Amino acid sequence: PFDNFIIMDSADQKKLIGSILKKYELEKRVNLKQILYTISSYKNRNATGTNLDDEDSASIYKFHEIYNAYEQEKRQSKCLDFDDLLVYTLKLFQENKEFKAKFQSTIRHILVDEYQDTNTIQNELLRHMVLDAGQKLTINSICAVGDEDQSIYSWRGATIENILKFNKDFG
Repeated sequence: PFDNFIIMDSADQKKLIGSILKKYELEKRVNLKQILYTISSYKNRNATGTNLDDEDSASIYKFHEIYNAYEQEKRQSKCLDFDDLLVYTLKLFQENKEFKAKFQSTIRHILVDEYQDTNTIQNELLRHMVLDAGQKLTINSICAVGDEDQSIYSWRGATIENILKFNKDFG
């Protein structure tokens, strides 16, 4: 979205959301950590075509207004959050066939560590990095390291299904 941008860390996000809540006089009605978690979930699910469940966002008062204000403030400040890095990279692979082809012709081997802790968007990004339109591998090798018994990040969107279906997706 920008030629030059700044990556916001979690402190920057909290500060921005805090100022939005204050501006709309919602700081006593909306939990800052809950809104940040829901924004992250919303972005990751929407980027992969899975809409956020109504109950997830409906539990937060004026979620869509807060989310839209957050995105607008980031755009005006030429900032991206960590979720945006995944969202925009996935869009790049989905929409720019030249970029995807060049990437796939350049990169020959991919190793993913802690694969049991990947979320839906990370798995989708990996699929776009290594599979052609016919779902055939375009690289020489792909290796994922992980242990389904060690998955600890489900609270942040990690899904154990990614490692369990690895051979089906990439084998």
